[in-house]
Amino acid sequence: MGVEVYSAGQHAGICRAPYVVVKDGGQRAFNVSQLCSTVEILIYYPAERFSEMEGYVLEVKKALGGLDFMKATGDETPVFLDEKKRAYSTGVKYVYYRHKGTPAVSGGSP
Repeated sequence: MGVEVYSAGQHAGICRAPYVVVKDGGQRAFNVSQLCSTVEILIYYPAERFSEMEGYVLEVKKALGGLDFMKATGDETPVFLDEKKRAYSTGVKYVYYRHKGTPAVSGGSP
């Protein structure tokens, strides 16, 4: 599955095709040597194609489920209409653990 992926604030204009925004959700200490980092996956889908959105969301979750280093938290935002983007949007949170001093996953692709 091909997914257009953007960093927060990178996509401009209205939503003409489905895309995903990867947003840093912050981090906290997990133990003495590890951090627990949160990544928010924001999914945008063209408003006029709402009936197709659920299938796309499931495909994105399936793709992310194949990444061994990230786990879904179970936190999901309800679907809402972003009138400015002319898109329906929802969000899914994931966590990953890393040793202190190693770089975090950045906006491109987790």
